[in-house]
Amino acid sequence: MKLQQLKKKINKYPYVTDALFYAQGGARKTIKNQIVKWVKDADIIRLRRGVYTLNNDERSAGLSKMLIANILYYPSYISLEYALGYWQMIPEAVFSVTSVSPKKTQEFSNDFGAFIYKNIKKNMFFGCVKVKDEFNYDVLIATPEKTLLDFFYLKTPSSVKACGSYFEESLRLQNTEQLDIDVMKEMAKKYRSPKIDKIVKAFIVWKEEFEHA
Repeated sequence: MKLQQLKKKINKYPYVTDALFYAQGGARKTIKNQIVKWVKDADIIRLRRGVYTLNNDERSAGLSKMLIANILYYPSYISLEYALGYWQMIPEAVFSVTSVSPKKTQEFSNDFGAFIYKNIKKNMFFGCVKVKDEFNYDVLIATPEKTLLDFFYLKTPSSVKACGSYFEESLRLQNTEQLDIDVMKEMAKKYRSPKIDKIVKAFIVWKEEFEHA
C-alpha cells in the first residue's frame, strides 16, 4: 500500500478509520506496521487508536474540534464548559472540548487538542441537538438548558451554596435569557437528584432577579 495513492483516496474525508487501510489489501500485520510508521513520520495524524486524518494542507475536507469530539468517544455529546462557551453563557474562551457520555470518564489528546469526557448516568444522557460546525458537518451538543444541568450535576460541589454570588461571580453566567425555564424544569426532573432540584430552584430565582435588575 503506497502512501501517496492512499492519500489521494482519503483526502476528501475529514477522518478515516483503520478499516479503510485494511480494505486496501495486504497482510494485516504489514499494514499495521505501515500505519505506525506513517504516524511516527507525521504523514498521517492519529486522533485516537483506529481513527486517523491527514494534515490540514493535504486534506480537502475541514475537520473541527467539535466533530473530533463526537467521533472519538461514542456515544457522547458536547457539554459542560465547552458548550457553555458555545452558547455564549460564559465570557471565557474554552480550549479543551468537554463532553458527557454514559461510558466511563475518559480523556484523549492529539494534534488538535484535549478532549475530555465525563461519565453521566444513562437516565441523564439526553437533551442534545444537532448543530453545524464551521465546515457544515453535523455535531451533537447539549441544549443551553441541558448544558447548565450537566454542569450543575457534574461540576458544582454539593457543598456550594447555590445563590446569586455563585451564578454571577463564580460562574459569571451571561445571556441566560435564551434559556427556556419550563424546559429546564422538566429536564431537571429526569435527573432524580435532590442536588439538581436545589440548584435549579436557586438558579431560577437568581435568573429572574438578574434579568430584571
